[in-house]
Amino acid sequence: MRSKFITGYSSRFRCEDWEASTSACYRRNFSSLFCSERFQFTSNCLVVQWSGDNPNSLAGLTLSNPGDLAISLGTSDTVFGVTDVPEPSLDGNILPNPVDPSTYMVMLCYKNGSLTREDIRDRYAEKSWDVFNNLLEQTDPLNGGKLGFYYKEHEILPPLPVGFHRYIVDTLTSGPLAETKERQKDEFDPPSEVRALIEGQFMSMRGHAERCGLPVPPKRIIATGGASSNQAILKTLASVFGCPVYTVQRPDSASLGAALRA
Repeated sequence: MRSKFITGYSSRFRCEDWEASTSACYRRNFSSLFCSERFQFTSNCLVVQWSGDNPNSLAGLTLSNPGDLAISLGTSDTVFGVTDVPEPSLDGNILPNPVDPSTYMVMLCYKNGSLTREDIRDRYAEKSWDVFNNLLEQTDPLNGGKLGFYYKEHEILPPLPVGFHRYIVDTLTSGPLAETKERQKDEFDPPSEVRALIEGQFMSMRGHAERCGLPVPPKRIIATGGASSNQAILKTLASVFGCPVYTVQRPDSASLGAALRA
């Protein structure tokens, strides 16, 4: 069947017809005769160079300038933004910007997102988001030096096994890193546990974003995903990154971005 299909259209699909790769924001050509006959596209329908779902989401969320950052708070968390000085590393992905060929898109993916937040909620906040938010707001930023790294699932960034790691750090404000002293703890009190989780997730995002060349602090953050409706979590996000946070509910940001690009 495959060979018959290829043979049947061999006169229309020839290797020499394919041109060299071009920018994702390049207008390629008009709709082909095949698409017009098979799918009823009009002959004057413009074709824009292809791009992937995540780059199109960047366009759909109107991230256009260095310093723009989007954070999707879902089952897994994803950070992506625009930079003109990328720093390629093993921490994340550097992609061409589908909107502006002079800049780049950075994408960071974390496996431990909402499912890990829900796990800590169930353990320490009576399985209630209201209780969880109240506990979060009972503690001050920096959590009195209490840090936590929570991996309910094997983490992607950084690549680490399952485990919860809690520390009390003497100072988080100033001084040489080599002089910082920490003590490992088995568990915190519930308010400190909740803040350690949320601040730990966002500090990890900030550190990896800066390492990949994203401007820190960013000019603005656009938050999406299920947890973006939680005002207490967004308040902590703004505190950690030091910038305004906006929300937008666009479940179709990838297709919207493709349409905007076209």
